[in-house]
Amino acid sequence: MIKGHEIVQIASYHLYIKYRLGAETSRDIHYPAELDCSEFIEHSLRIIGYIMPDGRAFPDGSWLQYEVCDPKISVDEAMHYAGALVFNRGTGSGKIDHVGISTGTGCTIEAVSAKSNLPGSGMVNIFRWRPLWDVAGLIPGVEYERWS
Repeated sequence: MIKGHEIVQIASYHLYIKYRLGAETSRDIHYPAELDCSEFIEHSLRIIGYIMPDGRAFPDGSWLQYEVCDPKISVDEAMHYAGALVFNRGTGSGKIDHVGISTGTGCTIEAVSAKSNLPGSGMVNIFRWRPLWDVAGLIPGVEYERWS
């Protein structure tokens, strides 16, 4: 069984990969040139061999990724679970349009557009926890351990 901290570990191997909205990766490429937020999640899970309990691959699209998370947890809880997914609802639309991975230690690993104006944006990077997140969930079939 895949563990939450293993998701964080494999995700961290992709630090500094360039962000591009709509980027897609091939199944046989382990270190792609570009990723967007949901492809970053999908790609990281594919690399460690994650298959959903029903046999499907983890979906692309942050809104679809939220739909398959089970159970849904609070954002406050997600901060303490390495590998939990955190989601943002876009301003105005209210639809989920961004996803990141909780490190379990008060940070997230995300693929972030340079338009966000965050230091270190425009690529996959580690960010301090910020009040951006609206909802969160755990990936089905992953074993999680609560960190302080």
